Amino acid sequence: RKCLPKNQATLVALVVGILYRIDSMQLNILDMLKNYYPNEDTTISYPKFTNEWLVPFVDVINYLAFGQPYEEYSQPKAQSNDQLQKDIEIICRDIIRKINTAKCDDKDCLLTLCNGLVYSLKISDNILIKVAYLGLINSLDLYKINCDEELDEILSILKIYGVL
Repeated sequence: RKCLPKNQATLVALVVGILYRIDSMQLNILDMLKNYYPNEDTTISYPKFTNEWLVPFVDVINYLAFGQPYEEYSQPKAQSNDQLQKDIEIICRDIIRKINTAKCDDKDCLLTLCNGLVYSLKISDNILIKVAYLGLINSLDLYKINCDEELDEILSILKIYGVL
């Protein structure tokens, strides 16, 4: 089994390099997961990758930037996660309407990202919710679909519920 570097600068360089290669499509994350975790299904290897690679990376970045490690993620602070889900689902329906009326080659990808945000709320993992939200923002921007009002509203709701 391969090990992450113990040197913080090397860890940051390695993870930034990997994330860059994944983002620029030079590296397929599924292939990397199969290589690094050959005996695991991707549903198991992806959370392992997140916990073993990304969380230490975030800890180092936060320590360098703020002088303290990353705070553990928590459940949303709302009394009821149900209301959070309902509020976001309503806004996501508006985003889905815009996606469906837009001239876009990859509507399925955008719809999956929108549904992924809603699904991440059901899991109640703040890190996953943040990743889903950022993925949706970046993808809508990539395909030039203007949902700024909806995204601002989602951001406000996530802040109110203590997710961000």
